[in-house]
Amino acid sequence: MASAIVGPQGALELIDGDGVNNEFTLEMVIPAQSHIIFTENGEPVKAVYDREANKVIFPNVLPVGQEYGVEYYYSGAFDTDFGGISGNSATNADIVQRVTNILARLIVIAWAESTRDMLVDIQGLLRDTDFKATPNSQILASKVNWVKELQRRNQADQVKLSWYLRYSSGVAKYKR
Repeated sequence: MASAIVGPQGALELIDGDGVNNEFTLEMVIPAQSHIIFTENGEPVKAVYDREANKVIFPNVLPVGQEYGVEYYYSGAFDTDFGGISGNSATNADIVQRVTNILARLIVIAWAESTRDMLVDIQGLLRDTDFKATPNSQILASKVNWVKELQRRNQADQVKLSWYLRYSSGVAKYKR
């Protein structure tokens, strides 16, 4: 069972405008399946990225003193071959599905935790009675319950997955 786990990573490259060019070769290498954001003077724009040449073409030529930005975030990867675990293809498919679900939920939990403070700040701005905003306590309770449910489902999938991995060979590893 070969596996490769690549953790999350991200980088930002700033490029000074020269008043002439809007096409640039990047110094950083952007992994495949990354989320890429292009900016001109901090404002998001649509640019064209050529992965083969590692070049980006921005829509506008910026004068000296202004800057382009290319930022990427790669959430990571988990690549494992579960082919040798069991002769039962249904079991293998279930294992792959459980691993996928566990990893997807972990990404959602990480996202929820990272955006929690921003959402609370936004709701704090809307505390005016004209907006009739939901109280922060209800917002946080709802988010906490949602994250707990995701964690509970992950724990259940992890237990089931450990059973598959422990007993998939058909030979009991622990004898009494």
